[in-house]
Amino acid sequence: MPSLSEILDKLGTDTPTEKTASVQTDTANTLSHAVKAAVAAADTQTKTAGARPQATPTQDLTKIAQRLATAEQEALIKEAELFGAALCDGFVARMDKYNTAGSGVKVASADSFEKFAAANPELTKQAMELGYRETREKLAHAAQSAYQDGYVKTAEVIKTAAEHCAYKGYRNTLSLLSRVGQR
Repeated sequence: MPSLSEILDKLGTDTPTEKTASVQTDTANTLSHAVKAAVAAADTQTKTAGARPQATPTQDLTKIAQRLATAEQEALIKEAELFGAALCDGFVARMDKYNTAGSGVKVASADSFEKFAAANPELTKQAMELGYRETREKLAHAAQSAYQDGYVKTAEVIKTAAEHCAYKGYRNTLSLLSRVGQR
């Protein structure tokens, strides 16, 4: 099969007037064959789009549950950030009270604390453990509460979605059965 450049070269050549009719006929035949070959090649290469599978209710519920779990995780992180900020704000407010001149509370310097800690290592260790334990318990309680709330809310949303899908399927089934019964 001749290439496009060969066809164009044949169209562009000047020939004597006697042979003009035969050259035009040859060129027309060549051009006709080239067009037919291109159309045939295009027909063999036609692409068909594959059918997109329909999503099942199970897949829809799984996607909803995944989105809810992600949203719940983000909510837990945000709650932890807010809890940490509240603790920090409370600490700063308490420190401001201690640092004011009229509070009557003597604030220990770092040097005096180091001296006290060196003189009373067991007492210092107990104070640190107590503070750690109380903070850990409060954080665990807050995390458990947030987890339980998220679990209950997620279960309610999934239950509602499942009931909706079941009801819709029930109505579609009744509709199909009524059409079949009419025939």
